[in-house]
Amino acid sequence: MAEPSVVFRFLRPATLPAPMAGVLGGGVAAAGGWPGDSLRMVAAIVSAILLTGASNGINQIADVETDRINRPERPIPSGRLGIGQAWAWVAALTAGSFALAAWVNLPYLICVGVTLPLTMAYSLPP
Repeated sequence: MAEPSVVFRFLRPATLPAPMAGVLGGGVAAAGGWPGDSLRMVAAIVSAILLTGASNGINQIADVETDRINRPERPIPSGRLGIGQAWAWVAALTAGSFALAAWVNLPYLICVGVTLPLTMAYSLPP
């Protein structure tokens, strides 16, 4: 089991504020102000964070050979996180994102469902 600090680094936390801001801004714009259901707004934000973490993980798995040269300190090339562990984290993050998105509402679930294959197409080789 990977240490929490390794998993945190695997998520690449510097990339997480953008989806937080995007979902928050989109939710506020769609509602014409702060949405009436704050818990669902928070769930949507957490769902976006989890999906971004999964996307970051997929990218690191796909780029492991390049990262061995350019980013050897990252969890996978440094050996602190195995490929199997990385895929397990990607699966868990994705499942959590989809579960929260399903609870938020169907349109948001569809957005999350469309985003996953796009992020995979971006990161994985053809």
